[in-house]
Amino acid sequence: NDVDLDDDEAHTLAKDMWLEVLRDHDGYKPEAITTFVQYLDLISAHAKGFVYERAEDDEGNVNGVVWQTATMRANFELFGGYISIDSMKRAINTFLCPYMAISMYNEVPKLCIGCEGIMCGERGDAYKFMCQFLLRNSPGRPASLVFAVAGDGFFTQEMVVAFGFLNAKFIADWYHLFSTGLSDLFGETGYNIIKGHLSKMIHSKSEEYFNQALDAARAKLKSLPSR
Repeated sequence: NDVDLDDDEAHTLAKDMWLEVLRDHDGYKPEAITTFVQYLDLISAHAKGFVYERAEDDEGNVNGVVWQTATMRANFELFGGYISIDSMKRAINTFLCPYMAISMYNEVPKLCIGCEGIMCGERGDAYKFMCQFLLRNSPGRPASLVFAVAGDGFFTQEMVVAFGFLNAKFIADWYHLFSTGLSDLFGETGYNIIKGHLSKMIHSKSEEYFNQALDAARAKLKSLPSR
């Protein structure tokens, strides 16, 4: 009955309600998602700018929900030239549905969210649904003004284009780049030889420093005995 919900309350209520529905310890209840959707309808009626969509399969079964507050919309429209897409696989509900979000850095810079949701699994079509939801509901930044999409090794350049970001380049995010990406690219032995130079290249503040680190890496490899 509260008609004075502000943006932060809408975000908190939507997330907490979803987790509470899925945290049911009495086993699966078919009406759980329906109950959550009805609650989102209530939030939409009272929170200006709050929107959501259900992800449904061909048979009409709900496989997840994505939502966006007015602040999230503003985040993407202001700072969405570079976005990061990921999911959290930690078990936060009895159905083990991953939490997904599209995030970016604001002007401070601090992490901010463009939209978020709960989907039945980490699949390409789930990410595509979330990205297209974001674009449909954020008219202030068309897909053509997203220039970089970061993520883990699950993604490819082809997937980024399929999501609708035709002008964007896919890059591995820093965490996954350092944890597995570089060793996968150069091999464990090659990575251990030049990892210091690779780190300097990634952290370079200018093209000049990048090229210096690149030249040093090449020189290091050329100095090793061939086999």
